[in-house]
Amino acid sequence: MDVIVASNINALNGTTVKILCTFTSCYKMDTTKFAMNWTYQESRNDTEEMFMTYYRKKGMVPLRSDRFGERVMFAGNLDKNDLSITLSDVQLEDEGLYHCYVRNPPDRIQGHGLIQLNVVTELPPPRDSTIAVAIGASVGGALALLILSMVVVKCLRRHRKQELISEEKMEEEGKLDAEGVAEEGTKSLYLLALSLERLILWGIYQWCIVEYQSFDYYNVHKGFIFDTIRQLRQTTTRTDRLGVMASVDSTGSSVSGRLRSGDLLHAGLAVTLLLGVWSVGGLEVSTGKVSSIEAMNGSTVLLPCTYSSCIGIKNLYFNWHYNDNGTMYKLCEAVIPIEGVEPRVSVFHERVEFVGSSKSNNISILLWNITFEDEGEYICFARNPKEKNRNHSAIFTLIVVDQMKEVDNTLTVIIVSVLGGVIGLVIIVMVIKALVVHFLLKDDEKNKECLVSSSGNDNTENGLSGAKADNKGTPKA
Repeated sequence: MDVIVASNINALNGTTVKILCTFTSCYKMDTTKFAMNWTYQESRNDTEEMFMTYYRKKGMVPLRSDRFGERVMFAGNLDKNDLSITLSDVQLEDEGLYHCYVRNPPDRIQGHGLIQLNVVTELPPPRDSTIAVAIGASVGGALALLILSMVVVKCLRRHRKQELISEEKMEEEGKLDAEGVAEEGTKSLYLLALSLERLILWGIYQWCIVEYQSFDYYNVHKGFIFDTIRQLRQTTTRTDRLGVMASVDSTGSSVSGRLRSGDLLHAGLAVTLLLGVWSVGGLEVSTGKVSSIEAMNGSTVLLPCTYSSCIGIKNLYFNWHYNDNGTMYKLCEAVIPIEGVEPRVSVFHERVEFVGSSKSNNISILLWNITFEDEGEYICFARNPKEKNRNHSAIFTLIVVDQMKEVDNTLTVIIVSVLGGVIGLVIIVMVIKALVVHFLLKDDEKNKECLVSSSGNDNTENGLSGAKADNKGTPKA
């Protein structure tokens, strides 16, 4: 016979904890011969106190105990060899050793399971490897940036060499002809940029009117677009001296102006703003970055929910529902008249409390003393009449557990550390290689200079001696 138990259990003071105990045996359980006892021992040197036993006719029955009272309940299933119990409203005095004794004749071995229950006032914080991950990511990012910088510097050097070569060729072929050809191409681009700019603004106007039937939404984005383009034009006007002169002759009269380098950038900015405005979905409801949470049985949990609207709210209606296998139960509801005004919330559940505030666009609620029956989906819904009754909802999933699981991020830390170390090693090797090549090139240049200077000196000396020889007159007899 084998008795299966958890050797250590941590329980939060004031919560309900389940103490597991199951057994396996080669013989089927005979209710007329089966025997089982649960005992408590404050320490190994103290005597054991029995607080639950098995009776043939009554089954598992808790015994009278001054320590536990009526806080112990049988939570197992004899047909599945499960002898587990639950202890509600755990106190600090409940900490100690719990023994699970099992006898299942004709099995001659008596099973025994020992559980150490530890009662804590607060749960230990989970292991947080955020700092290690952040350091590893920062090191990797810095090294990657260094590699990128080295590549960019190398590319710029090549580009400068190519520019010098191209400039020399342009001077030989004639620079004026090339500029004349460039003028004709930039004139059409200038007119196209201005036309595209106005067409995009007109499209934004039409879309805002059709979608929201309101000039407020258009005015907000129109002002932003015009202000941005105006500031950009003022900036690029300062660089007009570097522009190219363009002439337009469509009606017989000549008009002179400058093709600014930012005109195409204006059109690109307008396209980006149009895409941004087009992607705005009006009212949005969010439960945060995490859509689910695990909470201990008997604790209090926050169900977060916030809303946002790009044109403001008026008589915003919101509510919370609980989805119980398809049956929706309303927990609370309210109407926010305008921004900054706190709503009057109607609460329909005794353990629900509204803790949000319209000043921070927060419509979160608290759920007190949760139980396993509270597990499921909670839906946060909102509707804004100012945006043609546009509505949105977000789902938050609550998972109720007996005890919190510790997350071990050791593997992640090891992977990030190894990756950062490998990248750092590669960078060091590249830097050493670059330095070695740099010094070798310098040595080669010095050697070349020494060779050139020495060969020049030799030639000079040879020439002087020859000249002296030529200038010498024939010796007189």
